[in-house]
Amino acid sequence: MGALDTAREIVKIAVSSGLGQELIALLEKKSALLSEQVSTLESEKAVLIKRYLTL
Repeated sequence: MGALDTAREIVKIAVSSGLGQELIALLEKKSALLSEQVSTLESEKAVLIKRYLTL
């Protein structure tokens, strides 16, 4: 399970556990931010690997 899947699971657990709507909204925002950061890091990793292979 990757980081994006984990973030999605956190939101699913929060929704199904009956947490308050404010807390669920906050978790969704944080999950989206985490997903964005993971995507950025994966892109940067791909660039670094490409540069490494051209050395």
